[in-house]
Amino acid sequence: MLGSAASRGQGMGHASQQIGARAEEAAAGLAVQAGFRHSPRMSALQKAPPEGATLFLSDVHLGSGRPEEDAVRAQRLLAFLDRHGRTARRLFVLGDLFDFWFDYRHAIPKAHVRVAARLGSLVESGVEVTFFGGNHDFWAGPFLTEAFGVKAFDRPATLPIDGRNVALMHGDGLARGDAGYKALKGMLRNRVTIGAYRALHPDLGIPFALWVSSLSRHSRDEAKVDREWLYRQLALPRFAEGADAAITGHYHHPTHFRREGRDFLVLGDWVMHSTFASLSEGTFALWSWDGTSARPWDGPGVDPEAAA
Repeated sequence: MLGSAASRGQGMGHASQQIGARAEEAAAGLAVQAGFRHSPRMSALQKAPPEGATLFLSDVHLGSGRPEEDAVRAQRLLAFLDRHGRTARRLFVLGDLFDFWFDYRHAIPKAHVRVAARLGSLVESGVEVTFFGGNHDFWAGPFLTEAFGVKAFDRPATLPIDGRNVALMHGDGLARGDAGYKALKGMLRNRVTIGAYRALHPDLGIPFALWVSSLSRHSRDEAKVDREWLYRQLALPRFAEGADAAITGHYHHPTHFRREGRDFLVLGDWVMHSTFASLSEGTFALWSWDGTSARPWDGPGVDPEAAA
């Protein structure tokens, strides 16, 4: 009798295993029928940007806001550079890394020394770091080049990167309209203006510039930014010139459009979003950074094809 009971128990256990296996097969079948197939987006959810990728960021605006907020933002950036910058092949900073920078002959803003030096350490470790001047820090390029070996551009450029032809820009003054800003931009980069400002002691000139910067930032209503308009204004002209990707900073709204095999990215910012982009094996992705880990950007601005 005991043997019979044991036999029945084994039979029930075997039947239970069969039922479980059939349930798993049925669930897998339902998943495929419902369209839950593997995709690059699902892979991105499982891992950070791969080592050896090219990384892009902009609009950190170090020096802006309250000192305690700025310190947190700087530390968040340093953690990112240590975690992902050191394993990248190339790093592009598309402007407004600093909320203000002026090329004084014998002085630099001491608050930014750690970040500038960290970029230099990346260069020494073999990472190619490239800086594009923004509307807040267009004077920083020569210093970063001379002191730390960072490559610098003072205007947009289209470069071959990882099999793609990528148009890179900060983005200010490139879209239609805003004639007043374009005139101001020309005046600020005039040699006479630069000479006059250099006559101010840094203890006066830097706080004044940061105050002016805060006024311009608060006066801009970013809720009115139209991503489709930016695509037409900034991306389509570069595509017509032969680029198959266009990346910009300045507008602070993370965006990734992939259309007809071409990509348009707005890098967002590090004041509100802490977003950056990667390029690996010819594919772009948009990410957010929380200070310890990266995850795919899941906010607005990513069209379905880019998220697929």
